Amino acid sequence: MPVRLTVVLLAAALWCGSAAGATQHIWMQTSDCAVKGDPSAPPVWAQHPATIGLSCNGIAHVTAVRWRHWGSAVARATGTLVLETCNPSCATGPTHRYPTTIVASHIKVCGTRHVYGTITLHWTDAGHSRTSHGPLQGCF
Repeated sequence: MPVRLTVVLLAAALWCGSAAGATQHIWMQTSDCAVKGDPSAPPVWAQHPATIGLSCNGIAHVTAVRWRHWGSAVARATGTLVLETCNPSCATGPTHRYPTTIVASHIKVCGTRHVYGTITLHWTDAGHSRTSHGPLQGCF
């Protein structure tokens, strides 16, 4: 009896350990260009990305990203949302920077990878709370 219990507990510990380790191998597409810009360009994948491109032309991206809970069903991060106004042009228009929180969720299978399928950004602009939510591009 004690041997059987030990074997069951050991098997459960190994299974839980491997499942926990596997969750660290979640990926995120960090560039939208493969879908919106050059369709022949391959997606750019990363784990714990420090920069996330939100537009192919670079007018919207998040920098200085610091992740918590990466690999869990919901990963959270802080960073700086950078928005180019492109008014009167992208070269001369002002750039706005906002502290932002990021939530990555909805893990999906993309080829051989497990990837976060949805991203949500929260920031404050002129005293108003803003939220942007949508799917990450690529396999979806």
